[in-house]
Amino acid sequence: MKEEPSKLDKELEEVLKYVEFRSRWRRRRRRVLNAFARPLAALGRFPSLIRRPSSPEELMMVSFVLAVFSLVLSFFAREVGRPLGAVAVFLFVLAYITYFMKPHYRPTERRWRGQVVDFRSLPWWETVYRWIYG
Repeated sequence: MKEEPSKLDKELEEVLKYVEFRSRWRRRRRRVLNAFARPLAALGRFPSLIRRPSSPEELMMVSFVLAVFSLVLSFFAREVGRPLGAVAVFLFVLAYITYFMKPHYRPTERRWRGQVVDFRSLPWWETVYRWIYG
């Protein structure tokens, strides 16, 4: 003989179906929102993407991207593409020169009571390097 499900069992099944439906709906909604949220989040971080390059290699990559962009732009607006290309060449030359100006970090620092004692000044090229790359 089959027992008829009690009222409690029926309510429990309804609750489980409802919870399962809601969790599926939440997963779908989250998936759709993430598809749109990622590009918007990238736009929100856009100002942080525009920063000073931290090495000559990064500056060289920026100059390559700028050169390609200026080539494409020169087909449509020559008066904008050419100066942009000149800026790209300037940045490339600057990156090439500063690549050889990398500071030589001293392996040991002289310290006394937790403070650096070495009072030697940096060479001018290291000062320029640190000014450009931070």
